[in-house]
Amino acid sequence: MLKKEERVSRAEFLKLYKQGRKLHSTNLTIAISPTPSFHGSVVVSKKVSKLAVIRNSVRRRIYGELRQLRTKKPATYIVMVRPGYTILTKRLAQEELKELIGRILKSA
Repeated sequence: MLKKEERVSRAEFLKLYKQGRKLHSTNLTIAISPTPSFHGSVVVSKKVSKLAVIRNSVRRRIYGELRQLRTKKPATYIVMVRPGYTILTKRLAQEELKELIGRILKSA
């Protein structure tokens, strides 16, 4: 998890999702909105997995990667996971997320 002040509030979520630029991959979508400080959120719906244990483990792994972006490029990130993400091995899932983050950093 992120610190409370680094999380996206519910009130800001829809506004930032609509305004932000979106990058897509096969199993992930990231909405980015430029802000002077770092904020992040991860969305893993029940369509991804019916089991909360799996959804929470996916969420924790993605939050771990988002923490690394804290110093590299401060902005607001909303990561949405698609159902195919849980089929991937941990290594492939991490590579897909890192590739998408690399595209974000290149576009800076």
